[in-house]
Amino acid sequence: MIFTRVLRLALFVVLLSLVAFPAIAQEATPEVEQLTIYPVTIESCGRTLTITETPTRVFVDYQTQLELMLRLGLGEYIAGYTGVGEVPLMSDVTNAFSQLEGRATYWESFPAREQAVTAGYDLAIFAFPAYVYDTSRGRATREEWEQNGTIVYESNADCINSDVVRTIEDSYQQIRDIGRIFNVENRAEALINEMQQTIDMVSSRVDGLPAPRTAILDYIDENGIPYFYAAGIYTDLIELAGGENVFADQQQQYTEVNPEVVAARPIDVLFVMQWEGTISAEEKAEYYFATFPSAPVSQSRRFEVLTNIELNAGSGNAIAVEKMARALHPGAFADLTHDATAAPASAAQTQYPVTVENCGQEITIAARPQRAIMSWGGQAAYMLALGLEEAIIGMYYRFPDEENRLVPPDLREAYLTIPVIGVDGVPPSREVPIALNPDFFYSDNASDFADGRATVEDFASIGATVFSSAYGCVDPELQTLDMMFDEILTLGVIFDVQAQAQALVAEIDAGLKTIESQVAGRETVNAVLIEGSSEILYAAGNGLVQAVFTLAGGNNIFDGASYDAPPSREVFATSNPDVILLWDNNAETLPTSFINSVFIDSNAVNNQRIIPIRYIGGIGLRVVELVDALARAFHPEVFE
Repeated sequence: MIFTRVLRLALFVVLLSLVAFPAIAQEATPEVEQLTIYPVTIESCGRTLTITETPTRVFVDYQTQLELMLRLGLGEYIAGYTGVGEVPLMSDVTNAFSQLEGRATYWESFPAREQAVTAGYDLAIFAFPAYVYDTSRGRATREEWEQNGTIVYESNADCINSDVVRTIEDSYQQIRDIGRIFNVENRAEALINEMQQTIDMVSSRVDGLPAPRTAILDYIDENGIPYFYAAGIYTDLIELAGGENVFADQQQQYTEVNPEVVAARPIDVLFVMQWEGTISAEEKAEYYFATFPSAPVSQSRRFEVLTNIELNAGSGNAIAVEKMARALHPGAFADLTHDATAAPASAAQTQYPVTVENCGQEITIAARPQRAIMSWGGQAAYMLALGLEEAIIGMYYRFPDEENRLVPPDLREAYLTIPVIGVDGVPPSREVPIALNPDFFYSDNASDFADGRATVEDFASIGATVFSSAYGCVDPELQTLDMMFDEILTLGVIFDVQAQAQALVAEIDAGLKTIESQVAGRETVNAVLIEGSSEILYAAGNGLVQAVFTLAGGNNIFDGASYDAPPSREVFATSNPDVILLWDNNAETLPTSFINSVFIDSNAVNNQRIIPIRYIGGIGLRVVELVDALARAFHPEVFE
């Protein structure tokens, strides 16, 4: 069975969508507490805005605010947006963002005056007012937006001509403002609470430590003049991370700095902005090291990559603080193994040969692998997400429709180009992979080496390293989500893409924390995930299932159950789940009438909470979608 493989291989079933069982639609839905009483007044850059009803046609001018709207579950209100694509979207909002296509207008560049004022937006959310009101570029003024019926909300962290020193409190206030405007104050406070918990954790670790000197380098113009994220909120974020901003005295939040001034202010750790389609963060760092060779950082080459989504006022600020703190004080976080920034991104370049731990053993990689073979799609997806497409020469097998079930949308095209060297879902015989002369084999589990297939010794005989997924060599009941993070970070070391690995882990981790905060404080829901037939039922029972249930605000009542020894029908009958999750591919073998008869006195049956879910399964990269789907099944009232 497919589910057997998921439990045996490692992770988690990823659910692309939840489809309500017909009976559920008749269920009385708990009332959502009405927190906002219209009209509501909001302070925005010294102006008082009055909102008389929930805005339904919203224009968002920058990715930071767009992600905030999506993170608060407000995508349905977005009618137009721009300023997206300078950096990848964080993984926890990619699914919600995909639903904007065809419904909301995407402006490749900021709309001109006539376009803006005639589009019929009832609310505009602006991150950088000075930019959006630039009449020299043919844009509408604030007054023109308002004269045409659009309420204009400006980020308080970026007000025009403001002498107020901005801090992370302005980010919190922005989140609260959006929460009040759209009557989702519970979600807003949960998101703020999550951010504050991260900040508090960082503070507890860096408190009392010496503050390294630092700066945030963004851009270098054609004359060699560097531009820095300098004053205001950026200074606050640096100080929260336990650092000293050497440009805190600058008058502007973003400014050019004369090279002589830069040279006179040596720094210990450099932060560098990364943008799509421009000079890389690594190249900018090299420019700094070469131009200011006497700076301590030019000797240590300690730098960390940041993005505008993390730094600009909004819901990513806590990520920025933790990333910076880990780069500034790596020793203070040595006991935490799975966050995006367990070491500075520069930590940088892998020095070969490099030795890593894998499944309880040490393996040594002599040089960066150039010809890698994967076992199946789970490993291939990791590699593609780390930008290693050119290093892949083949994979053993690909299941039908796997690109849709397993691989994030932006990687599917590349995924389908990977040559498959097995036949009909069966791994190839020994000679096939050996003939391709790989230097790296990424294994899923021990079955990859059985029944006449190439062994570890066979790969070693041609100089190829075998690296095994941790989920293939650890007892299912002992498997954790941290194993996924560790595996990605280890791949980053092996292939010398440590910054990419750290960023990928950060995005996944942030997405999981966001969902966890949304259901925080809710009563835990007892649930069971089943498949099988009327002859025998199987319950998902390994440690990973419990891990994702917990993040989603649930409890797996069959945690620890073995797939090889499924619970008896009597045990199922007395388990009393609040929610029954049912694979939709079992619709014929497990009809609702049968489930009702097995769980006849359960809360799930009495309350009609039998929820079919679409199986699209896989390993790892889509775990945020999984946890989001589970959370919506367990606590639908939170997401209404």
